[in-house]
Amino acid sequence: MSWGVALRNAVGLGLGGIPSVLNAPPYASLNLNFLTGALDSRITFTRASSATYFNSAGVLSTAANNEARFDYDPATLAARGLLIEEQRTNLCLYSEDLNQAAWAKGVGVTTTYNTVVAPDGNTTADTLTLSGTDNGVYESITVTASTAYTWSWWVRLGTLAAADFKFAIYNNTAAAFIVSDVVPTQTPNSTGWTRVSYSFTTPVGCTSIRVYVFRNFSVTAGTVNVWGMQLEAGAFATSYIPTTTTALTRAADVASMTGANFSDWYNQTEGTTYVEASTLPSVTAAALTHAISDGTFNQSIYGNFNAGNLYIGANVLNSGVNQASGIGSFSITASTNTTKDAFAYKQNNFGESCNGATPKTDSTGTVPTVDRLYIGTNWAGAGNFLNGHIRSFSYYPKRLSNTALPALTRLTLWTPSQISTALWLDAADASTIVLNGANVNQWRDKSGNSRHFVQGTSSLQPAYSTTGWGTQPAIVFDGVDDELPAVSNWTGTGWSWYVVGQRTSTASSQTLIGAVSGTDYFPIANNVIVNTNLFRNNTINDPAALSAYLNGAMIKDKNALPTMDRGVLWTNIGNKSIMGMCGVAAFGSAPRLAKSISAYVFGGLMVEVVATPNDSTTAERQTIEGYLAWKWGLVNSLPAGHPYKNSPPTI
Repeated sequence: MSWGVALRNAVGLGLGGIPSVLNAPPYASLNLNFLTGALDSRITFTRASSATYFNSAGVLSTAANNEARFDYDPATLAARGLLIEEQRTNLCLYSEDLNQAAWAKGVGVTTTYNTVVAPDGNTTADTLTLSGTDNGVYESITVTASTAYTWSWWVRLGTLAAADFKFAIYNNTAAAFIVSDVVPTQTPNSTGWTRVSYSFTTPVGCTSIRVYVFRNFSVTAGTVNVWGMQLEAGAFATSYIPTTTTALTRAADVASMTGANFSDWYNQTEGTTYVEASTLPSVTAAALTHAISDGTFNQSIYGNFNAGNLYIGANVLNSGVNQASGIGSFSITASTNTTKDAFAYKQNNFGESCNGATPKTDSTGTVPTVDRLYIGTNWAGAGNFLNGHIRSFSYYPKRLSNTALPALTRLTLWTPSQISTALWLDAADASTIVLNGANVNQWRDKSGNSRHFVQGTSSLQPAYSTTGWGTQPAIVFDGVDDELPAVSNWTGTGWSWYVVGQRTSTASSQTLIGAVSGTDYFPIANNVIVNTNLFRNNTINDPAALSAYLNGAMIKDKNALPTMDRGVLWTNIGNKSIMGMCGVAAFGSAPRLAKSISAYVFGGLMVEVVATPNDSTTAERQTIEGYLAWKWGLVNSLPAGHPYKNSPPTI
């Protein structure tokens, strides 16, 4: 076909900045946006079974045979895109029904059936009530020796503490535990469902195992709810496959464009592909975002992640010979494994940029002749499945310039606007600061809830410094009498708070957030919390136990302090820090910044305050921490292993 009409806008095709593909498709001959929840009619989609996904309301739902799954984050409700997975089988029988003989229970546990609403919206989750040390609940399953498996299920705590939720995997063949008394990496809570998973390899000669949904012989009391058990061969968890009397298989997802549905937009001579995709956590095999081919490996152009979730980039083969060896070597990963990649091709003129990186180029190579597109799988639609989400795929029938490629792929940084916030104060947003001379009259809420903080008395107003936080602005409280009260009382319970600031005053007792009346406050007293009425009366009275956590500015997991229910402590004087408390009670009266009714006044800087109307999940808390750390220069404070230690959260 002729491309003359499509190429008339030279700016869009490489002589200037390229707007977001999702927002500006006019320059593309193909623009597939999988965040809309609808499948383009030109795509052929097959899957020879039903499959589960989270719908836009965060409820686990079932897609029929050959129905595409547009998946959503169950916590934030953010669209993830088109879910593409390989075939998997759930070997665990009665995955939602512990009231079956297949599930063995110790004498120290009582199981009550269909007591709690499950992730799929039905009241099918079961409750375990512990009454003795013999409290294991397990199912025995036939397996293959020396094979990778993943054991997963949903957990919602009752009265059991998160640190006491443990499980085990037992080798029936050798009569020995593979692992025992394991605390899952994913921390469950009592306010919502958490899917926990554990990957392992069966020992040599092992043909049967027990998988425990719970086992902790050191506790004899407490309740916990479980649902949706799954054992699958593979080194990472995939979407849930419900079972009853037999093991069930979810078939692979295959999406393709062929015939005129392909040739109408594809240019054999030159072009540019753009893809935005992410893998599931811990994918351990090469995973392709897309493949353009003639149905064979020998004639193909494809983009791929390697086995370590690193996006390598594009590969080109013509007659089975690799072309353009200078591209396809990025080894880029974002913390969420999300990648934006733009690849441009033309004979002896190849270029590629990933996540805004400087383009890699190659001036040697030929272009294969192709006739189809596979989305999220390989050149034959039969392997190297993405095991993740495709957010968008676009095609430009022109070799875009090397300047245009990184502009097309720069990641959009995540902000709290992506989630439901109860309060959001941001000193970096000058439009939210109302000044009275050099002092702050109002610090306005960005959450949309109009929870503004206003101080009408000039002598009590904190100062505003445009360079108080290095090169960034800050609200400066004098530690004597400055305060910012909220304009109204707030209601609600179980909120999570995150505050970025720097303590400069040496006063022995100070309040970060207090109440206009009553005794609720968020205090600081020489790095030891002496009264936490606001935070469920969790009083710390053992400073020595906290010393290991007070070595400078840091962010800690909300369950990291063993003597405390939840929370993160402010750190030593002079250190810029992020402080967070998750799942705390609401104020009894209107809150205020920097002062409590007990007159413990805070002296120092505040630059951002974020509160969510819920007990943050681990993923949400870490995302907020990552956002704040990267924005305010506190990345070094993130602990080793934090998902945003090496790159900021993106959308």
